[in-house]
Amino acid sequence: MGTGYLVDTNILVYYFDGKLPGQAKPRVDAILQQSFRISMVSHIEFLVVLND
Repeated sequence: MGTGYLVDTNILVYYFDGKLPGQAKPRVDAILQQSFRISMVSHIEFLVVLND
């Protein structure tokens, strides 16, 4: 079994708003291009943020 990532709502929000610190963006880009998971709660929170 390989390494996986559980991505938090704040990471997604900051990423899509372009508010991640410069050194974090390449790392998050790599994680999002690989296999990652988000919890059901994070999924719902993110959908709420998108609709605001």
